[in-house]
Amino acid sequence: MNMKGSSSRHGVPILFIALQFSSYVALILAYPPFHNERSMEYVKSSCNSTAYPRLCYRSLSVYASKINTSPRVQNPPKFLPCFLTFVWLPHEQLLPRLTHPLAVIPLGGTIYLMNGVSSSLRAAFSHCVQQVRSYDYHHYLCLLELPANMRKAAFALRAFNVETARAMDVASDPKIGLMRLVWWQEAIDKIYANKLIEHPTALALSSVVSESKISKAWLKRVVDARINDASREVTDLPETIEELEKYAEDTASTLLYMTLQAGGIRSTAVDHAASHVGKASGLLLLLKSLPYHASRNRHFSYIPAKVAAKHGLLIKEGGRSEIHLDSRQGLCDAVFEMASVANAHLVKARELADVVPSEARKALLPAVPAQALLDSLSKVQFDVFDSRLARGVLGKPPLWFQMKLKWYSWRNIY
Repeated sequence: MNMKGSSSRHGVPILFIALQFSSYVALILAYPPFHNERSMEYVKSSCNSTAYPRLCYRSLSVYASKINTSPRVQNPPKFLPCFLTFVWLPHEQLLPRLTHPLAVIPLGGTIYLMNGVSSSLRAAFSHCVQQVRSYDYHHYLCLLELPANMRKAAFALRAFNVETARAMDVASDPKIGLMRLVWWQEAIDKIYANKLIEHPTALALSSVVSESKISKAWLKRVVDARINDASREVTDLPETIEELEKYAEDTASTLLYMTLQAGGIRSTAVDHAASHVGKASGLLLLLKSLPYHASRNRHFSYIPAKVAAKHGLLIKEGGRSEIHLDSRQGLCDAVFEMASVANAHLVKARELADVVPSEARKALLPAVPAQALLDSLSKVQFDVFDSRLARGVLGKPPLWFQMKLKWYSWRNIY
């Protein structure tokens, strides 16, 4: 056994935990218990309905002096021990508010409370958070790391993405799914015309648009890309990888542009980085979805014709081209070629890190799940049918994924 290598591998986590623990000691010394009865009572009542009230109370009591009558916690210390990175609070008191009885909010960021707004708007944002958590969990975890001035908009935008991305999947008939996407086109027009729409995601999106002045063209771009994708026949293959990159740019990258816009960030460098992160994320998620689409329509509609032909997967029948799995290795080679393009985008995005404003980097954390999925694909030799890809979060143990994401967030890198 290579003891030197083993020591090196374990040294970094041990050092990290030691640093976190020493910071926690400093935290307790710097923030002694505050004996404001009203604030302490708020902490107690908040923790009583949690799964671990005593742990919750011990963790939050040091912040009692920060709680106002609102109450709102402003700028809590950033350095917390690993096991206290997340706390559980009753969902009624938090934004984003979850319909799940417990809400997970990072102590490293501001706990954003929604006071003075209608119950319908609260319910709308709660719906958005639940949608993202249920159907886009890895990005849900990324959004929890965002600063408060981006987080609310980001959840509404991601919920909008969930709605449009799933429109074809949840419809019993493709025509119904397409009608749903057209409805979203019209809903965007109504949002910008200040017309009320009785739909929770649209209601939350309308609030965000009025506050953050999100570009209408970008919202339209997402829906148009979904409609164009839904309108083609399942046997109509994209000709090149560049066509899929364009689709990823119009969906995943555009979501990042809007999130950055909501945070008031204007930077050519961050736009370039967001473009690359979005393309990488979009391409990899298309690869991960190949078995799902194959099970629904028995076609691999997201493998470009040129790539399929190169690896012996393309067969022409009756004047049209179809992909057949005569060679499992050929499919793995095709996936590898596409994943390599995604990897190149991640590399380019990280090469821009030095010129990306520090306040924008957390918005690019979707690079972390993209890298995790890329690593998982590599581990299974790019066999998208390997059952290990469906385990945990993108093929990674949930705790491992959350710790890595928290580590990147703490270091303000992507």
